[in-house]
Amino acid sequence: MTTIIARIKSKPDTAIALLALVVSFVALVISYLAYSQPGTVQPFEPTMYGIIRGYESFPSDHIILPLEWQNTRGQPVLIKQPELILHEVDDKGQEIGTKYRFTLAGEFPEISSSAFREHYALKSSFIVEARSIPVKVLLFHYERWWDESGNLYNFQFKKGQKYNVYLKYQADQDQVAEKMLFSMPIFARIEELRVDHSTSWWDVWYLE
Repeated sequence: MTTIIARIKSKPDTAIALLALVVSFVALVISYLAYSQPGTVQPFEPTMYGIIRGYESFPSDHIILPLEWQNTRGQPVLIKQPELILHEVDDKGQEIGTKYRFTLAGEFPEISSSAFREHYALKSSFIVEARSIPVKVLLFHYERWWDESGNLYNFQFKKGQKYNVYLKYQADQDQVAEKMLFSMPIFARIEELRVDHSTSWWDVWYLE
C-alpha cells in the first residue's frame, strides 16, 4: 500500500487515469449484474374493473381493467397481445358454459368520462419499463365485437352472473403465460347502463 501511495504521489496523472479505469470497470460490472439478472414480469390481481356499454358504433360491452404490472428485470419488457378469457361460474364456483375471449383494444390515460369520450390509444401490446410497477388502464373488447352477423355482436353482461377471469399474455420471448387473475361478479347496477350513452353508459366496481 505504501508503495502504491508513493507511486500515486510521484505520478498523479497516471494515478488519476488508473482510478478512472477502476471506476469505469466497477460501473460496467454493476451495470452488467443489473441487466443480467432474470427478474420477473407479472400482473397483480386488480382492485376494480369497469364496463363500458357500447363504444363508438359497436353495442357490445367492453371491459375496463386498471392493471398493475411489476417488472423486476433490468430492462423494459414488451407485453404482447394480452387477452382476457372469461369462464362463467355457478353458485358453487364451478366453471360452466361458454368461454368468452376479450382481446386488448387499447389504453386510457385515466378512468373518467372525459377520457372515455376520447379515443383510447390503440394498441395490442405495451411496454413495462425496467424495475417499475406501473398501472395500465386497459380496454378489452369481445373478440368479434365488429361482426354484426355474429351471435355475440350485442354481448351484454347480466346481473347475478360471475366469471373467473384469466389473463393470457407473452412477455418478450418468454413462453405464453395464462393465469387466473380475479373473480368478476356482475352487480345489479349493470342494468342501468345504456348503449346510447344518454345517461349512465359506464361504471366501475371495486373488488373485495
